[in-house]
Amino acid sequence: MRKGGSRRCQGSLPAGRLAAARGRYAKGQGTLGGFSEMKWFLSLALTFLLGSQQSSPPWLLESFQKAREAERQGRLEEAASIYRAILQRDSHLPEVQHNLGLIYYQLKQYQQAADALSKALQLKPDLLGSQLFLGLAEFRLGEFEKSASWLRKVLAIEPHNREAQLFLIRDEAAIGRCNLGTFQNALQAFPNDVELNYTVGLACIDRIREIARRAKDLGSNSPTFLWLSLRKAEEKRDAEVAEKHRRELSKLGLVDSPPIVQEYDTLASLVDRCFHLVLTLAPGSRYAHSVQGYFNESQNQIEAALKEYRAAGDHFFAARLLAQNVRLPEAEAEYQRALHADPQNHRAIADLAMLYVQKGENEKALPLLNRLLQQYPTDAEGWADLGKVQHKMGQTEAALRSFSRALELDPSLNNVHYQMATIYRTLGRPDLAKEELEKFEAARKDELKKFEARRTEATK
Repeated sequence: MRKGGSRRCQGSLPAGRLAAARGRYAKGQGTLGGFSEMKWFLSLALTFLLGSQQSSPPWLLESFQKAREAERQGRLEEAASIYRAILQRDSHLPEVQHNLGLIYYQLKQYQQAADALSKALQLKPDLLGSQLFLGLAEFRLGEFEKSASWLRKVLAIEPHNREAQLFLIRDEAAIGRCNLGTFQNALQAFPNDVELNYTVGLACIDRIREIARRAKDLGSNSPTFLWLSLRKAEEKRDAEVAEKHRRELSKLGLVDSPPIVQEYDTLASLVDRCFHLVLTLAPGSRYAHSVQGYFNESQNQIEAALKEYRAAGDHFFAARLLAQNVRLPEAEAEYQRALHADPQNHRAIADLAMLYVQKGENEKALPLLNRLLQQYPTDAEGWADLGKVQHKMGQTEAALRSFSRALELDPSLNNVHYQMATIYRTLGRPDLAKEELEKFEAARKDELKKFEARRTEATK
């Protein structure tokens, strides 16, 4: 529970929790910018209204005009009421369903928006604006696969639709899918768009931290962990530690980095490119402050990073950094500020839960995790987190069920096997403990074998 980042990984690797950007986390993405998609609202609504006038009866035209006037004056509830009244008289008007959906979207009533827009598309499937706003509404509801599907349809027709590009990146980050093709398409279409570059950078960071978490699961002696430890030492310009890792790799004969580390390098380069563009084109902006905070953090300049994150109004990133450095009371306060600004920031909720675990306040963590899993029941990381809390609270059977569910959803969560082995040992079941430890060790050995096979093939 990323899609967080409240704990420091072993060695010098970056925190892994922020990278778990599954469904509940993505609502925290993009909070630095305004709702740029709202610029579509009036122009789309006006287009559909004018397009309906030629064959509309007088009562419909009059009602439309009243709705539009209420809309222009910011009386959105009144406008929605007029649209609903129209649909009571004639429910087969796709343009009206569309306009009502836009009103609901602006009112942040996203489920009603999705319902209205879905009805509009049932009546008239080629309404591009309805497809777009349905994709945006599904994003707000945490239905990231559905959202991505609608946004891809929009981009197939209109490749330069900025909002579709932006929110598709956020959708894919939310479901843990780092698609370089999506990034490249967006940046080719809008190379100097500050918000897009910032969002691509965030998505890359999420994947980078996910790679770090995977490396941690494989163990500190795995090639992936050693290579990433070297990369982090190089990023922090720690020559002594970097040289130590090079010697370790050389001693093991690990000359070529594995594919996952090559992916890390590609992503790190893209982060650097996107974030430097943000600093160049929008110095002093909230995006720039957040980016500078990231660069300061990567250089272990903690206080400077905190200053920048706070200047950006990014309480979540400030909280994550404080938690990594075991400044837990300060971190808790920042998470609470993040949730005050955005109560639906599920990344902050998840990380606050794990902060309570760090503080030994498991009774506070448990309801937060249960709440998130009710909304996102297929979140493997979430079930693993819940299992850890249940174990700490002595709820061993419940913990085993949660861990088993996590592995059903994502068998690659290797550390869960180790945690289950610990529980079985406590329960006096050495046979099951041995079985889980064997699975844990097998996964680590398998990674080394694969690496050795690739290295042997490369030297032929």
